[in-house]
Amino acid sequence: MDAEIKYVGKTDELQIDKASTVGRSYVNKVYSVNDTQFSADIPALLLTLKEMADDADFTGFTADETKKEVQKFADQLKKILLKKPELDNTYVIILYDDTQKPSNAILQHLG
Repeated sequence: MDAEIKYVGKTDELQIDKASTVGRSYVNKVYSVNDTQFSADIPALLLTLKEMADDADFTGFTADETKKEVQKFADQLKKILLKKPELDNTYVIILYDDTQKPSNAILQHLG
């Protein structure tokens, strides 16, 4: 845990009809580093990739292969978001490696 990152609340609930679910609810946590507020969530797919990398004996994934898969995921996410002009300038995708302090990565991109 990065002690410089503080939980400050959550976003308003957004309901969208998605994947045959009417009124699917989306709420994100809001954090701050210094005076910079941001919403951050680890998509379940990325968490699964990390767990797979942590169990290399089972999956055969090396650390480098895991990083490549995470980058592919981020690139695809960017492509999807670029198709939504209403989201222009409303997000930043930040990838950092576990050896880096998250607050430093966030401030580097947002600060």
